Amino acid sequence: MYLAPSSFNLLSIETQMAGYSDNKTLLKKSLSDIETYFDYIFLDLPHGIPLLMINGLVASEDIIIPLDAGVFAYEAMDTLKTLVVGVNKEFGVQTNVITVLLRECSADFIDKLQMRDIKILLKKFIGTNLIGGVKIFCIPFSIKVCLAQKKGLPISHFAPFSKVGKIYKKIAQYIAQNE
Repeated sequence: MYLAPSSFNLLSIETQMAGYSDNKTLLKKSLSDIETYFDYIFLDLPHGIPLLMINGLVASEDIIIPLDAGVFAYEAMDTLKTLVVGVNKEFGVQTNVITVLLRECSADFIDKLQMRDIKILLKKFIGTNLIGGVKIFCIPFSIKVCLAQKKGLPISHFAPFSKVGKIYKKIAQYIAQNE
């Protein structure tokens, strides 16, 4: 496994990318040189840099959508849907949503009615142009995730047998089995 961690330099990347005529396919072209060496390439794209996000969608076959369990995340679904549909049409790619990670769920916050509403919203997003068999995982809030980040470790190494560690393992197994 190879990791290329993100950095604050990404904040200036959009300005640099804007100068290229093919600025929406730069990432796909860069990855094409190395993709034969890897079974999987995961891209963690910041939502605040639209040009980089478009590059990621153009370069991807499948996407995993992490959402925080809050109202504003769901309001952003329409914007994301517009972006995915636009990228699919403009570049002739078919980007499939395979998994939604509903992060920081808590029994106090997510009741059955709210979960039903979330699933309806996600089905509306997913059902129109993307694959239908999307698995939604609810990941509880855990201080262990914060501590793992502070140590610079994935949860699978910091607290693999914790409740949240087991859920992330289940997610990884699901993705690997459904590839």
